[in-house]
Amino acid sequence: MLKRVGLVVILAFGGYVAYDSYMAGYHTRPEMPEGAFSLSYKNGLRGILVDVPDERQTRRYLAVPMKVAFYLEDAWS
Repeated sequence: MLKRVGLVVILAFGGYVAYDSYMAGYHTRPEMPEGAFSLSYKNGLRGILVDVPDERQTRRYLAVPMKVAFYLEDAWS
């Protein structure tokens, strides 16, 4: 019984991680140059930062919560 519960928890966590990654659009992200990193927001804004130090551990990047145009929802800028 305990093994089944553990298996369900592992599968649920794996499903959530896969869903979250898909919704963030990481599967469509283009090749990135050395030192670049990407940001993806729930409103559809996605960006690749180049020549910017990666300070996500000490800094919070914000985006304006606006509706992204339908033709830009799958684009990386």
